[in-house]
Amino acid sequence: MEYRGKKDVIVVGSGPAGLAAAIASARNGASTLLVERYGFLGGNLTGALVSPFMTSHYEDTQVNAGLLKELVDRLVSLGGSLGPCKCYYEKGTCGTGGYITQFDPEVLKYVAFEMVQASRVELLLHSFLSDVVIEGKRIRGVEVTNKSGKQVILADVVVDATGDGDVAALAGAGFNFGDEETGITQPGTLFFYMEGVDFKKVKGYMISHPEQFNWMTFPVSPIPIPEGFEDTLVAGSGFIDLISQAKDRGELAFGRQRITFFSGLRRGQFVGNATRIAGMDATKVDDLTFAEVEGRKQLMSLVNFLVKYVPGFDRAYLSKSGVQVGIRESRQIQTEYMITEEDILFGRQFSDVAAKGAYPIDIHKPAAGVEVRGNDDTWTEIQGPYDIPYRALIPRGIDGLLVAGRCIGGTHQAMGAFRVMPIAMSIGEAAGTAAALASRAAMPPRNLDAAELQGALVSQGAYLG
Repeated sequence: MEYRGKKDVIVVGSGPAGLAAAIASARNGASTLLVERYGFLGGNLTGALVSPFMTSHYEDTQVNAGLLKELVDRLVSLGGSLGPCKCYYEKGTCGTGGYITQFDPEVLKYVAFEMVQASRVELLLHSFLSDVVIEGKRIRGVEVTNKSGKQVILADVVVDATGDGDVAALAGAGFNFGDEETGITQPGTLFFYMEGVDFKKVKGYMISHPEQFNWMTFPVSPIPIPEGFEDTLVAGSGFIDLISQAKDRGELAFGRQRITFFSGLRRGQFVGNATRIAGMDATKVDDLTFAEVEGRKQLMSLVNFLVKYVPGFDRAYLSKSGVQVGIRESRQIQTEYMITEEDILFGRQFSDVAAKGAYPIDIHKPAAGVEVRGNDDTWTEIQGPYDIPYRALIPRGIDGLLVAGRCIGGTHQAMGAFRVMPIAMSIGEAAGTAAALASRAAMPPRNLDAAELQGALVSQGAYLG
């Protein structure tokens, strides 16, 4: 086994939370290593093709700013995004504030490398977390496995940005799993892109058949739309009767009653958030294997259905799908504070606020149940922006460790809100900043003064209300 030395901070996982954590840590002066199992960065942003960034605003206030805003601004400058597009809903809602930020995942891969390298983050790609180095109740580092064999790297602080809380679980932290009553998690989804879609026809169908959609909106770009970009912006969830009829004929097999979709960045590009793989445990390899096979079965059925029956798709074709199924939920690490449903709904504020959120509670049902005309999910609006307290990032009983992203401490219902990517980036920025400050002071992250963390975050452009 190879010993690769010691860093101030190790971040495991490069999804939205891990990417932000690594950059924030390095910019705050910590020698920082970012460990990633794939050959690119971005996690669900790039590997699972999860797009767009959903609401980072409450009304017209951007509550997820900081590194997220910097990332989006860089994407815009390189032709990889239009920026946050305001949504005026024709039917239903997709969150108070309703801003959608579409992006090109290939451009984002480049920008992610650019940002981490400019911040002097050391990268270790193609490396899978295999174990942790633990002394009593303090984590000392991680073990990774890659083409070079097994390697051990030590650190003052480790940030678990794996999404599934893998580092924390290996370190012996307690965790909750899925719904408190059933133990079942939200389903996974294989995102996909199609090309050659005529969105003028799609929009015309949406306008003339509003009863076919649970919600629909036509986002407005904040900048003039460049040549080659899609200029008919649409988003919605529906085609309810077309789907029902195709299922009755045996022509469509997938796990939802409606298709959630967005116009992509490029002309004729369609982004589908439609497949549904229920009853899976994302911490078990057999379930993940099943999910990948099942997701692609559903995907081909959906593509054939869209081309055959939905206006605007007659010349469309499948162009790509995620490297992996996108996971919504698995472990919630037991932290010093567990965020509750009431905290989210009523916009509760905490003295140790480390990040903000404005996305409502959005729980995708794991299996078919009683539905009201295509409404197969639970969507609960909020009364205002809510706080993510720093204590929700600190695992109980484990020192030298912070969690970031959807695996922070919270109930199943609360996680249905803070799981989305803009909030994950803000949480990651807080975790990376805290890790660097704790390392500099030679103290466990739990002993860090919240006011010091907040001052650093605000100086970096984060919004804390």
